[in-house]
Amino acid sequence: MIDNKLFTIREIDWVRDSEALLHFDASFTTDRIFRLETGDLSARFVEEILDEPLAKSYDLSGIEDAVNDSGLALVAACEQKITAFMTVKFEAWNRRAWLTHIYVASEFRGGGIGTRLVGEAIKFVKMQNARGLWLETQNFNYPAIRYYQNLGFRFCGFDRSLYDPAKVPGETAIYFCLDIGTGEAG
Repeated sequence: MIDNKLFTIREIDWVRDSEALLHFDASFTTDRIFRLETGDLSARFVEEILDEPLAKSYDLSGIEDAVNDSGLALVAACEQKITAFMTVKFEAWNRRAWLTHIYVASEFRGGGIGTRLVGEAIKFVKMQNARGLWLETQNFNYPAIRYYQNLGFRFCGFDRSLYDPAKVPGETAIYFCLDIGTGEAG
C-alpha cells in the first residue's frame, strides 16, 4: 500500500484529465448486498451473502457534465496517475451539498485516499454553510455502504424506482447524509 501522503489532491482540469476520467475503472466486486424488505408502512435492509460474487462497473460517459455542474471537482494523483476522484454539487435552495461522484481505483482502496477526498468535501460544505453532505449509492454496493457508515454518514432514505428493473432487478438507491453542524441534514 502506498502512503497516502504521496498523493496530490488537486482540482480536475478537464482538458488534462478527461482521458483518464473517462477510462477510470469505477468497478467493484462484493460477496454480499443489502436486500430490501418492505411492508405496508415499513422497510428494512437485510444483509445477504451471495452465492456468487457480484461485479459492477459504473458508466462514466456523463462525468464531464458532473464536473461542469459541480462546485468542487477533485482528483487524487500519485506519480501523475489519477487514483481517485470526486465531484460535489451545492444546492442552495435547501443548503445541502451532494457528493455526486466518488471513486477510488481498486488497488488504492483502504489507504485513506477516499477519506481525504471526503475531508475536502466537508471543508467545501462548511465554506458553503451547508447543512450537510448527501449521497446516493446502491443496495448492491455493500463496500460503499459500510465505508460511508464508518465515516459517520447515516441512512436517510431509499428509492426503488430510480434504477430500471429490466437492467438490474432488485437494485435500489440508498441515500445517506452527514450532518455538518449548521442545521439538520437529510
